[in-house]
Amino acid sequence: MEEGNQNYIDTKLKSIIEPMLTQLIIKRPEDVPSFMLEWVKKTYNYQDSEEEKSDPQSNSSDDVMYECKEKEEEAPISIPLKSRDRFKPRQSVSAEVYGAWNKKESFKPKIIPKTEEQKARIEEKLKISFIFNSLDENELTIVVDAMEEKKFMKDDVVIKQGDEGEELYVVDSGTLSCYRKFVSFSP
Repeated sequence: MEEGNQNYIDTKLKSIIEPMLTQLIIKRPEDVPSFMLEWVKKTYNYQDSEEEKSDPQSNSSDDVMYECKEKEEEAPISIPLKSRDRFKPRQSVSAEVYGAWNKKESFKPKIIPKTEEQKARIEEKLKISFIFNSLDENELTIVVDAMEEKKFMKDDVVIKQGDEGEELYVVDSGTLSCYRKFVSFSP
């Protein structure tokens, strides 16, 4: 690729296309072009032009005009990558955007009935875990209420390599052995 093209991609396109692609992958809309148009309009605060507002019939899908009123606080930030970092895999990506196509609903925590003794045992284990030890009492109660007790016998497989990671296990008593299978390649 020509250096000028790569520079244009790095300085102009990447900061727009990467977040839009992230949203496309997360939302997987049926009507991709409409989603992209709405995303750009919302993200960059595009407004219909005055001419279009006064005569909505004059619109054809080929000659839609917009005025851009940029908001400084919403402008995308482009962080240049060091050349050695360019080919490293991402550590993680996380995003949740709320808007016309994704309405934010109030959180309704899951509550699984359990005895006070079960709640006390779970809470005791969570308080010594670095993941949960900074939760306040209300947050800890929400987590404890959402947990479900599962009992396993000796030699039971709790989770297998390659399975979807949809659950978090807290071991109350006993010992689990963890193994990882490695694929060997021979030349």
